[in-house]
Amino acid sequence: MNSLPHFYISNRANQFCHFCLSVIFFALPTSKSLLYIAITGFLATFILAGNFQQKFKLANENWIIWLFSAFYGILLLGCFYGPGVLQVQQNYLQYYGKLLLGVLIVCQLVGQPESQQRALYAFTMAMALTASVSILKWQGLVSDDVAQLLGPGPADNAGFKDYLIQNVMMGMFVITCMAGLITSNPSNKLLRTIWLLGTALGLSALFIAVERGRTGQLGFLVGLVLIAVFTVRPSRWIVTLVAILTLLLLIYYFHDAWRLHIHRALIEASNYKANPLSSVGNRIYLYDWAINFTFNSDPIAYLIGHGTGSYQVFALANFDRYLCDTSCPHPHSQFIFFWIEHGLIGLIVFFAIFTYLVSSTISTQKHSAKILLAGFIGIFLIDSVFHSSLWLRIEGFFAVLMMALLTTYSMPTSASTVNQSIPN
Repeated sequence: MNSLPHFYISNRANQFCHFCLSVIFFALPTSKSLLYIAITGFLATFILAGNFQQKFKLANENWIIWLFSAFYGILLLGCFYGPGVLQVQQNYLQYYGKLLLGVLIVCQLVGQPESQQRALYAFTMAMALTASVSILKWQGLVSDDVAQLLGPGPADNAGFKDYLIQNVMMGMFVITCMAGLITSNPSNKLLRTIWLLGTALGLSALFIAVERGRTGQLGFLVGLVLIAVFTVRPSRWIVTLVAILTLLLLIYYFHDAWRLHIHRALIEASNYKANPLSSVGNRIYLYDWAINFTFNSDPIAYLIGHGTGSYQVFALANFDRYLCDTSCPHPHSQFIFFWIEHGLIGLIVFFAIFTYLVSSTISTQKHSAKILLAGFIGIFLIDSVFHSSLWLRIEGFFAVLMMALLTTYSMPTSASTVNQSIPN
C-alpha cells in the first residue's frame, strides 16, 4: 500500500526534475540567480525521484561521466600535495563541482529524447533573446541598464560577466540554428524560416553587434571547419574549404572591426614579451612561462603536477603586480591550468574528454547531433586554449552542461533505454 504514494511522489519529482533541467539551460545565458535556483530544484527532485541504480546503469554507456569523475578525483588528490592554500583548494573544488553536476544531468537525460530536445530549445530561445537585446543595444534602441539584464554587465545577476563568454555561447547558438536549418524537413517552410532567421540573428550579434569577444568568434569559425570535416564527404572537402576561406576573406575585407581585431592580435602576439598585459600577448606570455616552468620542474611534478591551487602560489611569486592583476587568479588557458597543477596526467584526462567528444561525433547516426558536437568541439577547444573554460563559473557551466546534453543527445535511443518516461 505504501508503494502507491511513493510511486506518485517519484514520478512527480521526475517530471519536475526534467522541468528544472529546461530552466537550467534557459537560465544559463540569462540569469545567474535563476540558474542557481533551477540547479537546487534539480538536485532536490533528482534525489526524490530515486531510481538511481537504473539511471547510473544506463549512464555507464556515456563515458563522459567517468571522465568528469576522474578529473574531479584528480582534483581531490591534488589537495594532498603541493603548496596550494586550503581556502583556494576549497574554492577550486567548488568551481569544479559542476563536473559532478554534469554526471547527474547525464543520468537524468540519458534515454530521454524529449527532455534533451526541450533543454536544447530552452538554451536556443534564451540565446535568441540575448542576441536580440545585443542588436537593439547596438542600434541604440535600449539603454545600457536594460541591456545588462541579458548581457555583459556589472550586476551580479547578469547572465554574462563579459563579452567573451557571451560570444562563446552565441557561437553555439548559431551552430544550433544551422543544425536545425540543415536537418529540418524541407516541406516545413515555417520551421526552416525560423531556423534561418535564428542563424541570421546570431551571426549579426556575433560579428556585428558585439565587436568584442574574439574567442567566441574564432571558436565559431573553427567549429564550422570541424562541421565540414565530420559531415562533408572527403571528396567535397576542398570545395567546402574554399567556401569557408571565401567567407573569411569577405568578413576580413568588408568588416572593419574584424580586420582591426586581426591586425591588433598580430601586433600583440609579436610584442608579447615587451607588452605581456595585452590580450593576446598575455596569453602567449603565460604559455611561454608555463612551458619553461614545467620543464624546469622535477620529474614527479612533471607527471602529477604541483597540486590543486598551486598555480596561484607560483603566479604570485613570479609575476609583478601589474601582470598579477590579470593573470594570478587564473592563466587564461585551461591547458596551462591542468598542466601546472596536475601535470601530464591532468592533460591526458583533459585530452581524453576531447577524444571522447570526437569519438561521439564520428559514431553518432544523428546528423543534427554530429553537427552540434563538431561545432561545440571547435568552440570548447578555442575557449580552453585562450580561457579557463572549466574553472570560470559561467563558462564552466556552459561547457559541462553542453557536454552532458550533446553526448546523451548523440546516443542511440531504444525502447530499453527510455526508462524514465515522463508520465502525463
